[in-house]
Amino acid sequence: MSEVALAATVVLGRERDAGFEVLMMQRAQRGAFAGAWAFPGGRVDDTDAPGRPRQERSRVAAAREVFEEVGLRLDADALVPLSRWMPPARIPRRFDTDFFIAAAAEGEVAASADEVAAWRWISPGDAIAAHAGDDFELHPPTFVTLARLTEFTSFGAALDHARDAGPTEFLTQGIPADGLLVWEGDELAEGDTETEGGPRNRLITDAMPWRYVHR
Repeated sequence: MSEVALAATVVLGRERDAGFEVLMMQRAQRGAFAGAWAFPGGRVDDTDAPGRPRQERSRVAAAREVFEEVGLRLDADALVPLSRWMPPARIPRRFDTDFFIAAAAEGEVAASADEVAAWRWISPGDAIAAHAGDDFELHPPTFVTLARLTEFTSFGAALDHARDAGPTEFLTQGIPADGLLVWEGDELAEGDTETEGGPRNRLITDAMPWRYVHR
């Protein structure tokens, strides 16, 4: 049976005249996600609110990781649950990850030299476009999160939607032969035969650029 570890990450955003930006960091060249661009976050430690409910432990871990990685202090209670991700069971080492969303704290980013190779504020659309190149690697949960954020014209609207809708769960199912990752709400995830106009909640990864389809 594959190992499952708890993890937490935070989508930090700030408003700009032409929309909004999120904080992304490139991970150092080590560990499970070496060199990938991601939102600040990491593993839930045993010392993160031990004995408390799962989501509360994730909140504490998320705020701690943001401070350790990029030097911004967050109130854990202010983090809004955005999504929960569980990769396919066939992956040897899995991270059951809570994504939160929050307005960026005041102060300058002070990235950890041990954990962060680079960082930048970037619009979700620009991050997706950069992924089609050779130097902006994204993993599927990050890509889909960015794609869903492009539906909003302001970060405040994205925050309000997360508060109203509650977290979306993504139990990933892979269809390697077709280069597909599908989630609940897609007819293939429900075991149905695919139809032309059927419901979709999938990431198509067989070629660049990746395409997220949700309808």
